[in-house]
Amino acid sequence: PLSPPHEPHMRMQKLLLLAAVIAAFCCLFYPAQQGPLQVARSRVGNVQQRAAVQRHGARLQRFLPVQRSVGVCAETRQNSKLARRKLIGAAPAAAFGLGSILGARQSQAFGTSKDQTVPVQILGYEEVDCPEGSPTRMRCIKVTATLTNPTQKVAKGVSFFGFVKYSDLDTDALWSEESNFCGAVDEVAPGANTVSFVSQLRRYKGMTGSEAVSLQKVKARLKT
Repeated sequence: PLSPPHEPHMRMQKLLLLAAVIAAFCCLFYPAQQGPLQVARSRVGNVQQRAAVQRHGARLQRFLPVQRSVGVCAETRQNSKLARRKLIGAAPAAAFGLGSILGARQSQAFGTSKDQTVPVQILGYEEVDCPEGSPTRMRCIKVTATLTNPTQKVAKGVSFFGFVKYSDLDTDALWSEESNFCGAVDEVAPGANTVSFVSQLRRYKGMTGSEAVSLQKVKARLKT
């Protein structure tokens, strides 16, 4: 028997519907690939982007040294300010320390600010024995002198300083070659005083021990 006249049209519709379903399925699970024209356009876009990045990168490279120099200068100025502040802060301490050192040396040489130096008048000297255990080349003399204590207090531990020489040889006679210390007494009362102290002299080779001695510019340092 012959099929109805509209049956071929129904089959065609079914085939078209099946093809549409298959095409939709492929579009969902398999993304479409780029065509030759799209690939060419994407490549051109990538090249242009890389060229732009290179151009901007070159510009940034030109400005990098300037930026680094500005950063270094700013850091240098900051360090200079900190160094100046530290130097200014350390200056008073350094001045104080230097003043303390100089003051200590001056006090050792001339006594403290409370000490007082007075002139001494030498009356004469005589030979005496040196303390037991002294070097064989040491010579000792007992010096008699006058001085005035201008304070109202008893001075303790009075030291005498001056120039002691052998008169005929014009040679330093003191045993210690590093100072002008002539001797000391325990105390000096206020007002005029006559005191005696022992000076230790150096007896050079060939001396008999009776050579004349002169004491010049002798002063006493009073501690009150």
